[in-house]
Amino acid sequence: MIPDYQSAWYDSSGHNFGTPALQSGIAMGFCAEAVPPADLTAVSNVLLEDIVVTHNSHVSTGILGVPLLLQMLSNIGQPSLAFDLVSTKDYPGWGYMIFNDIEPATTLWELFNSPFRGPGMNSRNHIM
Repeated sequence: MIPDYQSAWYDSSGHNFGTPALQSGIAMGFCAEAVPPADLTAVSNVLLEDIVVTHNSHVSTGILGVPLLLQMLSNIGQPSLAFDLVSTKDYPGWGYMIFNDIEPATTLWELFNSPFRGPGMNSRNHIM
């Protein structure tokens, strides 16, 4: 466990890391072993509610949070949800990049909404 991380970021009343609870923050706290063992179920439930209810079973992390999120979901017995997050074909999702009607991707976009025009347009060939 990383006690400094836990004391700096863990919200024991909300069972999350940071305010508001974010998928990346919760997954980072979990992977840093900063979740108190007695709170593991509560923290897992906050994450699952955020994914399923708040974000309609979609990922809301950036690229750095994705591997931590998928690891946490697998570790808490939710590997099928992890798979659903990476394969969903509706927006926002990686499957959307491949199967959308605007411009099917052959590379990884920087943003899920890259086919849209405007100032938010970014790289459609984003390397990690």
